[in-house]
Amino acid sequence: MTEDRPWLGEEPTGRPDTSFSPGPTGFAVFLGVAAPIVFLGVARAGGTNVLIVVIGLAVGVIAGVAVAAWIDARGGRGPKTPL
Repeated sequence: MTEDRPWLGEEPTGRPDTSFSPGPTGFAVFLGVAAPIVFLGVARAGGTNVLIVVIGLAVGVIAGVAVAAWIDARGGRGPKTPL
């Protein structure tokens, strides 16, 4: 912040933090995987198919836990990208 431009505030220093929290990321993956499968199981023309709903929930839980564990093992960092 300078005297002639006080509205700008503090300038950012360094790179932004690109870490992810494992819990919310795993939950987002769960929703992203389970929601479409569960929707297909519920919105069938012949009525709700409980087996499809259960499979969707199980696949979503497995995917969410796997992603959360992977991110936690990396310390919240995603894949390394070249600069």
